[in-house]
Amino acid sequence: MLRGVTGLGAAIIVAAATFSGSAYAAETPANTEEPTNVHMQESLHEEGAPTERDASSTQPDQVAEDTAETTPDPITMTIQVGKDASREDAVFIENDRVYVSLRSLADEFESEMVWDSPKISLHTAIGDKIVFTVDDPTMQVNGKTYTMDVTPIIKEDRIYLPLRHAAELMHASMDWDAAAKTAVITQVPLYTIQQGDTLRVIAEKHGVKAGLLKERNGLASNALIAGNTLKTVIPQAIAEKLPSPDVVLLAKIIEVEAGHESYEGQVAIGNVIMNRVESSLFPNTIEAVIYQPGQFPPAAKGMLENLEPDAEALKAAEAALDGEMVVPGALYFFNPNVSRGGYFDSLETVKDIGNHRFAK
Repeated sequence: MLRGVTGLGAAIIVAAATFSGSAYAAETPANTEEPTNVHMQESLHEEGAPTERDASSTQPDQVAEDTAETTPDPITMTIQVGKDASREDAVFIENDRVYVSLRSLADEFESEMVWDSPKISLHTAIGDKIVFTVDDPTMQVNGKTYTMDVTPIIKEDRIYLPLRHAAELMHASMDWDAAAKTAVITQVPLYTIQQGDTLRVIAEKHGVKAGLLKERNGLASNALIAGNTLKTVIPQAIAEKLPSPDVVLLAKIIEVEAGHESYEGQVAIGNVIMNRVESSLFPNTIEAVIYQPGQFPPAAKGMLENLEPDAEALKAAEAALDGEMVVPGALYFFNPNVSRGGYFDSLETVKDIGNHRFAK
């Protein structure tokens, strides 16, 4: 079984044509008898692997000592479906999507599933608590509600999810070979934060958006602590979530400050806010930066409260949150035709965009 979620990835090869393996318990509600016609086996092969660092045991700003923990070889499963009408299958294809028994995948990734109808609770090895409801596409991940594009399927007391959804919830990636009807699921190790890391840098390394990385890890600010770990696999339901309060608030300040400027000029306003969040000279949350006394008059005057940002401002806000940078290091912006001399002349110009000068 998988031993260390921060270690090397373990892989499961799931063939949609055949299955051989050890018995899995059906996902049976507490008040329902378990089906008897379930016959599944798995073949596990484990050998020693190079030692790894156990990031979960590190303290902030400390480096974990090397341990002698061994990492198993990839777990390989072969699944056979449709052998007879009474058989409970671990995987099937419906509407061109591969569905997998949530219990079978949870067991492989050392996660615990409890079905107390109509609620299904999943406690994953990386510490997530995920709650589904029968006949409901919404799910809760660590207390936050997200919406999937499907509802969990119940077939003879088993719970099924699209394989990609289920894999991502286990912090795993999935590669699908349509011709061979084979999926390779690989556990993705948690990322250990290094000194000097920022959300933007980590997001770029893993090909995800910084805003989604923040959302996935439940971070209240962009501040990071070296030695802590981050989840970098973003489940589809989280990736497609409606704009977060941070996005909306950032879009509001962009609209009032640069609503008539170019898209680049709007992204630049977002850059200034995000640069301040990451600077030790300013507060470390978007809300605190925007409402810092003496900084943004429209916010102080209550102009943001009932404002509905337009689509372009929302797009610019999302781009700034996701790391698009047009004014690197800029902490200030002003109209040089209106504000000049004294302090303004002491600033280093980063770029002029439209009516605004961006400086640091």
